[in-house]
Amino acid sequence: MKILIIEDNEHKREKVCTFIQSLNNGIELYESASFNSGIKAISKFDLDLIILDMSLPTHDKSANESGGRFRVYGGKDIVRKMRRKSITTPFVILTQYSNFGEGENKKDLADIEKEFENTHPDQYISTIHYETSSHLWKEKLQQVINKIND
Repeated sequence: MKILIIEDNEHKREKVCTFIQSLNNGIELYESASFNSGIKAISKFDLDLIILDMSLPTHDKSANESGGRFRVYGGKDIVRKMRRKSITTPFVILTQYSNFGEGENKKDLADIEKEFENTHPDQYISTIHYETSSHLWKEKLQQVINKIND
């Protein structure tokens, strides 16, 4: 099974990757930290699952790169790009935020879930709320991985 995690928060990405590797299911894990590197990885690898953060920088951050424009709905942008390229890999949203955007563009997790259920019913699996103080995200993510792996 090949899984890509697209997550800009290094600590969160490390926690998620460590958990997935602990499942010991012969999983090949790929990592990206921005919109652009995520799109490149999605195009490069034949993936079974994408674990996608909702808010992402445009570029990977480095000592010389600030990450460019921050995309509050970077995860949605990636899914739109996947659709344009006819990429049908299943995905799950894993986010630590409950609300996104501001003013008229503000959405909560329920809004995001409904939108993906309506626009990508064959690819969208679920949204998982990541909390460092809880193990619930691990249980939900393991259920998703088991479902895809069956």
